[in-house]
Amino acid sequence: MSATEIWLTILLLGAVSVLCRSFFLLFGSRLTMSDALQRGIRYAPLGALVAVIVPELVLLRDPSGVYAFSAKSPQLWGGVCASAAFLRWRSIFATAACGMAAYTAVRLLG
Repeated sequence: MSATEIWLTILLLGAVSVLCRSFFLLFGSRLTMSDALQRGIRYAPLGALVAVIVPELVLLRDPSGVYAFSAKSPQLWGGVCASAAFLRWRSIFATAACGMAAYTAVRLLG
């Protein structure tokens, strides 16, 4: 790609990004969503978080590049301990400390 094509691509992607993010501001109150859609949108961040985090915690990549479940996964035990610490103390520090301690212990001992 030439320098002109690269800059044109950057500018067009920026314009598309601004347009998509300002969609609701541009149309204001003329655009209304149904109550069912508004209730459903509340679950989008949680769904995205689960879709990203759960495979990282549950699946372990072996040397051949294949993902498989393993009970010896440090990520799994770190996630379990971090979740338990959060439910017990509701503290971000306790969550991070317990999760990292479990992750490190399983990684070093396993």
